[in-house]
Amino acid sequence: MLPQLLLFLLWFEVRTVKGLPQAMVTSTPLPLNLATQSEYHDVARAAEAAPELPKPEMYSLRVESRIKSRYATTVVSSRLANPANKSQEVFFSVVLPETAFISGFLMEVDGKVYEAYVREKEEAKQEYEQAVAGGQAAAHVAISARDSNRFTVSVNVEPRKKATFNLTYEELLMRRLGEYSHVVNLHPGQEVRDLQIDVFISESRNITALHIPELRSGNEIDPEQDDRVNSLARIERPSPTEAHVQFSPTVEEQHELAKKLGNKKEDAGLSGQFVVQYDVDRDPQAGEVLVSDGYFVHFFAPTDLKPLHKHVVFVLDVSGSMDGRKIEQLKEAMMAILDDLNNGDYFNIVEFSYSVTVWNLDSTSQSAVFSPFNAYGDSPNPHPGDIPAFPATDEYKIKAKDIIKKMRAGGGTNIHDTLKTAIRVAHEGLQNITTEDKPEPIIVFLTDGEPTVGEVRPNKIQATVRELNFDPEASIFSLALGMECTLK
Repeated sequence: MLPQLLLFLLWFEVRTVKGLPQAMVTSTPLPLNLATQSEYHDVARAAEAAPELPKPEMYSLRVESRIKSRYATTVVSSRLANPANKSQEVFFSVVLPETAFISGFLMEVDGKVYEAYVREKEEAKQEYEQAVAGGQAAAHVAISARDSNRFTVSVNVEPRKKATFNLTYEELLMRRLGEYSHVVNLHPGQEVRDLQIDVFISESRNITALHIPELRSGNEIDPEQDDRVNSLARIERPSPTEAHVQFSPTVEEQHELAKKLGNKKEDAGLSGQFVVQYDVDRDPQAGEVLVSDGYFVHFFAPTDLKPLHKHVVFVLDVSGSMDGRKIEQLKEAMMAILDDLNNGDYFNIVEFSYSVTVWNLDSTSQSAVFSPFNAYGDSPNPHPGDIPAFPATDEYKIKAKDIIKKMRAGGGTNIHDTLKTAIRVAHEGLQNITTEDKPEPIIVFLTDGEPTVGEVRPNKIQATVRELNFDPEASIFSLALGMECTLK
């Protein structure tokens, strides 16, 4: 029976330091008992003069993923050593895919193996307090709500000793843009002598496509980057239904890749995403049903369906906090998004800061502009005027782009009135579309801040949206930029 370290996962929001979540909940240090102020300064000077300890070395990082029928089980194994002549804390941190869940964690310190286990929040807290009261080694591992895909644990390692961490997580791969993607996040914080990733794929149907793009520097997807092949990845195909992908860069190759990814800090190691993209042969009619251990999943990805016609209301934040790089990114994104609209689609442009502007692409001088004081009063249904939904033709796309290029940042953030207006624009636009097949109403809402004008209580804003968004109900996609967006 392995000894168990009482290690619990608590799901709550923790404070952040310089934008990063504090994932460890540590004990409070004992107070200093100093007789005089001069003694305090003597201790402080001695601490400042103490030589800096050599940082812990991660000498091995192995990642093994086994994908069976589009279900991936990944084991991350990290080995660290404390080269100092004093004990110090070492950290093990893994960024998980958004849809993954942790199924196991083992930790070996000084020859002893500890097994962690998961408890409900209240139960974990109670057991932790009992363990502390009984003098047992115990720890909380917290995952913040804002950064819920990062797992971090720390342990104190004695001089010249080693620690090994093994984390297992699982996920069902989703098919997007015609392929399944398996992502492994690499953030060791240093160059690693033994770094290796192995991805084993086993499918019930033939693997029809397999692609390993270059390492990504983050969550942004660059189509041109995805077209380039990772030259350091090796692919083996034992059979038409199996594949083995291996990635094991040397220290020198890690150094070059880090520079290529924009990491300017010396010896900081890789910081990016290793991605495996593949697809399988599919039945276009009934799809595929897989059964395992009493569970089943139905994969259905038809290829001959026509694109869904849509009426998109783009709601763009141009408040003062968007000034600089953010508004430039907004403009770049909108240029690409407008180009992707299909024949049969319709759209509107709504710009907001302190006031709300519904742009009339036929005559910009007749665009509707509302402020929180002169537009709506107490009416829950602001009327944007007789502004139709515009077809996604090249002519109207060019007019929309000209308007977006001229946008400037300034003013407060009037989210409440903006969402009321956007819902009304979506409803009014459908009434003006005379085609037999009515497009689906969609609102794309982009903001980088909290509401500062008009109604600023998020629960009240959400209640207004629920009250107004019906008959028909528009799908609302909220894109939040920055650290402090409340409406997500």
